[in-house]
Amino acid sequence: MRFCLTLLCLCFGVNAFSQINANCQVAGVWMPYFPKCNSNNYVLAFVENFDGDSIDKTKWQIQPWRQGAIDGDGWQDHYSFRNVELKDGICRIVSKKETVVRRAIEWMADTIIVGDGKQNLRTYHYTSANMWTLESFYYGIYEARCRLPKGKGFWPAFWTYGGGAGNGWNEIDVFDNYSGINDFVTSVGYDFDEEHKSNGCSKIFYNQADFSQWHTFTCVFEPDKIVWKVDNETIRTLYRFTTATDQPIQCGEEVAAGTYFQKKSFPMNSMCIILSSGVGSEHGPSGPPDETTPFPSSMDIDYVRYYKRNDLPTSYINVYPNPTNGLITVSVDDIEIDLRLQLFDNIGKMVNEELIRKKMVELDYSDYSKGLYFVNILDRVGHIVHQSKILIE
Repeated sequence: MRFCLTLLCLCFGVNAFSQINANCQVAGVWMPYFPKCNSNNYVLAFVENFDGDSIDKTKWQIQPWRQGAIDGDGWQDHYSFRNVELKDGICRIVSKKETVVRRAIEWMADTIIVGDGKQNLRTYHYTSANMWTLESFYYGIYEARCRLPKGKGFWPAFWTYGGGAGNGWNEIDVFDNYSGINDFVTSVGYDFDEEHKSNGCSKIFYNQADFSQWHTFTCVFEPDKIVWKVDNETIRTLYRFTTATDQPIQCGEEVAAGTYFQKKSFPMNSMCIILSSGVGSEHGPSGPPDETTPFPSSMDIDYVRYYKRNDLPTSYINVYPNPTNGLITVSVDDIEIDLRLQLFDNIGKMVNEELIRKKMVELDYSDYSKGLYFVNILDRVGHIVHQSKILIE
């Protein structure tokens, strides 16, 4: 996947002109051809089921450079893990109406003047949370099952971001629901011009569903397109490259050398996964809360998952015979070797682990009890590239 992105960057030289197309800026690019992209199966690479009674701080942090309002953005709430509650496998990001005196940026001194010209230690009238993964991710499938708070002034979002203060912009909003509880807001942003601001491309779908009820939100991020889904129904597709007549170009498609058009907003870097439920900015589209806004209210999350393409095609790995008397062969064709095989019994307990360093390896499991076993084969960075069942008779 990273190879595909690098190849794209090397092949396409940005021209000096641009145009506006469907509210998203595009730039002319020279394309000698469109390279093929990874089409292997997806595997689960990150999962958070919110088990236990407290958030896993080896996975999550509060927004790293802002706990409260800075940069003149008019936000009224302070972010804290105090507003994150876990119970019965559900994570609740709770927005509260309460007056607190806290730092806008936790690690800076109280009296420092920050980006909005105000003192770092200040008074807030609302609190909430903005949770970021410590790990960043790239192309793949981002998915969460959520229900959103209902009321004026809430701004719940499931999004990804890479960059930071002074380091450009790189963002996908799987949903960014400032418009209302029935509307679905999607967006992307990228610092295409390297001016440390976002070239954006958003689209709102009105009267989509009642998002105060449980729904599954999915974003498929590929080198050639981004697809948004709600409950597995495709809502929007944004293509990275199009022809002069606005026809999309997809991975591996045969195109003649020439000038095409690239969305300037299309992300190009790895990003953290973010779950947030802010209390509306005075200057933002959600507006501030009013006397009808119910407090406390929460954005509830059942799970978060990220899937990535296999680094290696599963079709190139074979485990046989099946059924077997305990002697099996693992063959790996025409790919880089140095794999790891894990054998699990039928209750999910790992009973053996082997390194696979040759293109054909014979393994003897004849001393194991008869029954069904499960095989996982992992690459050198721990991604599952093959899964199968074997029966020892």
